Amino acid sequence: MSRRRLVAIISAAALLLIGVVAAATVLSVTQTDLGRDYVRRYLQSQVASRLGKRGKMYIGRISGGLVTGVVVDSFAIRDEEDSLFVSAGPIEITYDPRDILDKRLLVSELVVHNPIVNFRRHSDGVWNYRRIFPKGQSRVRTPERRFGDYVVIDNAVIRDGTVIVTMPWSAPDTLSARQRDSVLQRARTIGGHEIRETKEGLKKTWRWTGLDVEAPYARIADPDTAGRLIVIEDMDVDESDPPFRFRNVRGPVRIGDDTVRFDITNFDLPGSSGRARGMVHWKQRGPVRYDVQVAGDKVSLSDIAWVYPTLP
Repeated sequence: MSRRRLVAIISAAALLLIGVVAAATVLSVTQTDLGRDYVRRYLQSQVASRLGKRGKMYIGRISGGLVTGVVVDSFAIRDEEDSLFVSAGPIEITYDPRDILDKRLLVSELVVHNPIVNFRRHSDGVWNYRRIFPKGQSRVRTPERRFGDYVVIDNAVIRDGTVIVTMPWSAPDTLSARQRDSVLQRARTIGGHEIRETKEGLKKTWRWTGLDVEAPYARIADPDTAGRLIVIEDMDVDESDPPFRFRNVRGPVRIGDDTVRFDITNFDLPGSSGRARGMVHWKQRGPVRYDVQVAGDKVSLSDIAWVYPTLP
């Protein structure tokens, strides 16, 4: 056997041994509680270093192999005042590791149980999520893909979610002080409005509970497209103010930095059904702007009786 061939065989064997050791190391880390806890603490420290004093994130116990999927028993993000922004658990994630090596976050299935999302708009007009994740400078687009440039979920499921939105509230300025007090008292006691006094003044809260969603496609980030897109195949949710019980909601929803556009091809209420399209915009300081068109295929007055107490 020639010397050159012997060196080639030894080099190939060494590379194979390194590969086997690396694979064994990865498996030993990802298949043990100690290894998974190390990954959990590493991820938590990386996010904490980026959040700084603006907020903090908690990641609960991780189970699963980490190679093709993982289950996180709890997850939460809080703002600088220790107020909850988002929490959920358990969270089931399935993916292909080859996509991660390609710097793509392509999740083949995501199941989120009991999520709570709490949006709060402060008296200065800034939302709580903007304080936690301030909008940075636009990155220069380069041919090389970076982590976070491509985030797509092929099948997303939400079970028993809650969305809370709280914004500053006040009676119309055109009213006298006595009239404003009367309006405030009526708003607090009639119609199910949730208005309370806070350190930032009066705030009004809207709630959406019992949220169940099935979305076969969700685009969070893609360098070749603008904005985020969620294709809803089926959604059920109960709204508090005004009181609606939406069922079988279907259609695409496009989410920008300060705008949500939707084209709902179907929604059902207990006695009504129809379609809706429009947008919600909140960039300007002041109330959120709505532009919504609704077409009713079937309308029951009992579903809109909240409009006026004596409505039949």
